[in-house]
Amino acid sequence: LFISIPVPFEKLPALNDAAKKLKAQALSKKMEVQWVRPENWAINLVVLEVTEDQVPAVQNHIDEICKKWPPFKLEIRSFSAFPDLLHTRVVVCDIQNKRELATAQDQLRTAFESLGLDTGHKDERPFLTLARLRKARNFKDVFSPFANKKFGKIKVTQLILLSSEQVGPYPKYAQISQHPFTGTEDDEPLTPNDSD
Repeated sequence: LFISIPVPFEKLPALNDAAKKLKAQALSKKMEVQWVRPENWAINLVVLEVTEDQVPAVQNHIDEICKKWPPFKLEIRSFSAFPDLLHTRVVVCDIQNKRELATAQDQLRTAFESLGLDTGHKDERPFLTLARLRKARNFKDVFSPFANKKFGKIKVTQLILLSSEQVGPYPKYAQISQHPFTGTEDDEPLTPNDSD
């Protein structure tokens, strides 16, 4: 399972336009790429290994955590790649390194690790996945027209819980539930700092 921030693609016209151009360039170079549909864009915060009967407890814990969080803004930044530009397997957008985001990720990991659940790599930074490649390819030239471009800000108001299933060489995701933030600025659980 993935605990994620949904990304409203309709609020990011610059990213939509750039992603279409990126897709066209990759196609012209005959790259085998599986693109994430814009309506499925999400920023993964925590990965959980759970059984089906543990899902309701996970949902309840996410609800309890989200009761303390007020909405916050987050900037979607330039294109990047994993493991690197010369051997790209995953195309992503970097995300603003904001205190609220890091705090949210830490609070989620702490909560679920206290239940004995594995929450993935602790040094993994959040990012927005746009595409996966069947084979590693050099994306340096593909990215060059978009160097250091920023794509706008979103208002983060909820988390979603996603399941993942391997279908052929690529994973397929499905939304299980939504968990709105119902905290206020007075709660300050994420130590807001919009000046970042």
